[in-house]
Amino acid sequence: MALFEWDDKFSVSIESIDNQHKELVQQINNLHDAMMEGRGQKEVEPIIEKLIGYTDSHFKHEEELFDKFNYEDKQEHKNIHKNLIDQVVDLQTKVKAGEAPLSSDLMEFLKEWLMTHILQEDKRYIACLTGNNVK
Repeated sequence: MALFEWDDKFSVSIESIDNQHKELVQQINNLHDAMMEGRGQKEVEPIIEKLIGYTDSHFKHEEELFDKFNYEDKQEHKNIHKNLIDQVVDLQTKVKAGEAPLSSDLMEFLKEWLMTHILQEDKRYIACLTGNNVK
């Protein structure tokens, strides 16, 4: 069973971003599946790498749109992005060192972070981006 089910309430009405959010949900679910199935560190590390890489790419896409259309809260949003990337890279380092096994608490943190981020932070840029015909 998936940890995180996509629902239309998460839509930001911008197809490219919604598709990226759906992929992030899938990546979190993949990591959760690996944890639940007890896969070893060698199988989990590439999943974390992919999650970090995709998250970074997604954040860059949003931030390019923020800059292009002068989104008023862009710096605050960029700081939130940086904070999460820093946290996940720290987690990656600890997993590699055997200092932080994947846990239900960690998976809930990732799920809740993404849900909250989309529903609270990302919803704030909809008017700016859709007002500039971003689809």
